[in-house]
Amino acid sequence: MVIVKNRKGILDLLENGKPEDLVITKEKVREHTSMIEENCKMSSFFDFRYNKASETSLEHIWNNANHLITTKYKLSKTEPGNLNFIFVDETFLRSFSDYYYVTVPAIMSYAVNLICEMFEEFVPLNKYTVLMNKLNRTLHSLGDVHIRLYVNTP
Repeated sequence: MVIVKNRKGILDLLENGKPEDLVITKEKVREHTSMIEENCKMSSFFDFRYNKASETSLEHIWNNANHLITTKYKLSKTEPGNLNFIFVDETFLRSFSDYYYVTVPAIMSYAVNLICEMFEEFVPLNKYTVLMNKLNRTLHSLGDVHIRLYVNTP
């Protein structure tokens, strides 16, 4: 949504700006994530994406996946006598997989909606086509939810 709302400003910045202008600071992250939360009716996108102390954040999973030993944050701390993702049991893999396959489709859905909005700005589509595309995406995502629920039931 940030790109869609400020497309000309971002393109101008890429063309005429300095590299320092493109640095992603904590302030910019908060500003952009609040725009995403507002436009997508989400309440905690920042926590989901960036907050290392949040249980729902992908950060602690990425930290564990990228480092054999993690010690800095409570949620991503390596257990004693273990290495991240090396000596794991089936319960851990199941919980990780369940979380991953619920959250990643949500991120992908957001990305698809963003790309479609950007595409609709460049290509003249009639309102019916735009509406049918949105309906198709919504029905497809509902089908994915139904499949995930069906697969995860014992």
